[in-house]
Amino acid sequence: MKKTFVSRRGKSIFGIQWRWRSLTFFIAPALIAGCGVVGNGVTPTALSIQPASGAVADPATRIFQCFTGGLNATLFFSDGSVADFTRSVKWSSSNTAVVEVSNADIPVPAQSSSVFAPGALVPVSPGTATVTASFDRLSASVKVSVDAPKNLQIRKVDQARLVQVPEVIMAPGSTQNLTLVGDFDGVQRNVGAQVNWSFQTPDTSVATINPTTGAISALAPGGPLTAVASSSLCSLSAAMPVTVAPVQSLVIAPQFGGAALIVGDLERFDVLANFASGPQQDLSTQAALTSSNTAEAAFGSAAAPNYLVSIADGAPVTVSASFGSGSSAVQAVPVTVSLVAANLQSLVVTPNETSLTANAPMTQYPGTGAQVAQFQAAGSFDNGQTQDVTSVARWSSSNTALAIVNSLLPISGLATAGGSSTGSVVVTAQDSRAAQNPLATAQLDLVPAPTASAP
Repeated sequence: MKKTFVSRRGKSIFGIQWRWRSLTFFIAPALIAGCGVVGNGVTPTALSIQPASGAVADPATRIFQCFTGGLNATLFFSDGSVADFTRSVKWSSSNTAVVEVSNADIPVPAQSSSVFAPGALVPVSPGTATVTASFDRLSASVKVSVDAPKNLQIRKVDQARLVQVPEVIMAPGSTQNLTLVGDFDGVQRNVGAQVNWSFQTPDTSVATINPTTGAISALAPGGPLTAVASSSLCSLSAAMPVTVAPVQSLVIAPQFGGAALIVGDLERFDVLANFASGPQQDLSTQAALTSSNTAEAAFGSAAAPNYLVSIADGAPVTVSASFGSGSSAVQAVPVTVSLVAANLQSLVVTPNETSLTANAPMTQYPGTGAQVAQFQAAGSFDNGQTQDVTSVARWSSSNTALAIVNSLLPISGLATAGGSSTGSVVVTAQDSRAAQNPLATAQLDLVPAPTASAP
């Protein structure tokens, strides 16, 4: 028989075949419980409970309706050793009307033959309850608070950043990623990966939506359809109207406007689709961008296809963009980019100092699992020009356990909190194009999460 366990986030994490090896794993704790001794006189002496890492929950065992949390149990022995006994203890809740805790016996809604993993916290309604782990004559308890998330909203995901819009308008043949954000005790968290996605009234001739990721594929003009983000654990949901419409025009928006691009630097080119009405659609990573002289400047990064790399100075290059094919193809008005050689003299990083809430996933950047802050580097050159060099700088953190800083496109300069630890780190940007290899620094403070009030 095969039994599938589901993680605290509601996703299957492993299957266990009931064979002799697996039986041994479960029988051993029973032998310990029966005699209280584990070979050579070693006995269990204490049991403790800790919040499970990766759960959508405050470290103070606070969870929210619609989103599961989790606990781990650690057993301490008389010889000083410790062991993870999360799957071996007996879990219980003092108020199952507020929160249930799994002993691999709570079915996952809409997932046949799947159960929540041991220690998973399944919220039922706002309130408080005491969750206890018991093993032999030992036990440990922790208070769990359940609250309701507020202001659940669907956001568009454009170039790894989230955009708030009243509706989504899409070009036929395009894709659009969506996510869900909400207010969790004053901190906005991205929980798009933990909900189910659907169209209220599907029309697969117009568009389809990925039930797991929320990615929409536009097929033909039509709509509006209503995209819905919902949870199988509660009745809360959020909706967004989605319309597929012909593109009226395509616009190229250079990051530096009309300023010359300095050789060795990168410039982002956004490609925006205009419709008869409604908000624009960002097609920057879906449109075909080309340079008239790839020996001087070229597009080419698979990770960031809308970044132009300046290779050599010379005559201005023309950047063109198109979307679609055949008779439905739309061309943008080309833009001209001048290239100039200059020597970098100094760097400045902004903001000079900022703070992040430790262990608080935010809405602006999806899928990071922690709060983030964007740093930018500006370079001063010997021709008197100042230009953003964030994309070409090498970024580093003085303490990667507290925060890391990305050097990869399209999230260069993005600092990510490492977890729940607090403190300060020095963020450094460095550019090796100049002989003196200039660098600049800023300070990032990791501060405690807001204190949750009792429900």
